[in-house]
Amino acid sequence: MKRAVLKTGLALAMQAASLTGAWAGPPLELLPDLVVRRASDFDVQVVAGSRRRLRFTTTTANLGVGVVELEPRQDDCDGDGDLENDRTAVQHVHLDDDANGTFDPSVDTQYEEVTVGCFVFHAQHAHWHFEGFARYRLIDPRADRVVAVQAKVGFCVVDNYRWRPDVPGSPLSPYYTSCDADEVQGLSPGWADVYAASLPAQWLDVTGLAPGRYCLVQRVDPGKRIDEFDDSNNVDRTPVRLRGVSATRLPGSC
Repeated sequence: MKRAVLKTGLALAMQAASLTGAWAGPPLELLPDLVVRRASDFDVQVVAGSRRRLRFTTTTANLGVGVVELEPRQDDCDGDGDLENDRTAVQHVHLDDDANGTFDPSVDTQYEEVTVGCFVFHAQHAHWHFEGFARYRLIDPRADRVVAVQAKVGFCVVDNYRWRPDVPGSPLSPYYTSCDADEVQGLSPGWADVYAASLPAQWLDVTGLAPGRYCLVQRVDPGKRIDEFDDSNNVDRTPVRLRGVSATRLPGSC
């Protein structure tokens, strides 16, 4: 359950403390804030003779004052009795130990723990993914119905693009870089995880869809499991036109 009201109060308290230096309570939470950028690089790939796949690039960024930090723990997340094929994902919500409103990994070492899901090994990518990090749906606005879906998209969550260096506490270099089984994954403030259109499983099946305008809806953390400052900016709606074996991003939203 999200602590939206509490977070708003804490954010205001933190802001006041930064101006007056008067905060004397326990360390406040340094919360991340996941946002989704507009999808790009649309293309239609023909496979197996006649199947058509709509490919696209997605970008998920962290614009919060805290990190998205996910620790894998070997304790049989899926309950099948095998301790090797998965890991439980535990989020670290760091506390502002020096009360300056900015995350510093060498200073803000205290954190609270929240169990948020599972890591599994993805053979196509040859590394470990945090499961259910995103969801993609293609909507036909003419019929107002979903015509294609990827419901549980797993990511290796890492810093691979410094999108907003102006975000407080954004490191100059990537901090989270590993997709190995027992390495912590995450997103630093101001950094983004870009999933290119060319990557395996980064597509929707659009076989048989009529030419015309559609709406790609991408949502990060669809299950609202990750503890963050604001869930309302976790979705983007991108209009796209399908025509034969081509796809074009259209201006505006949908």
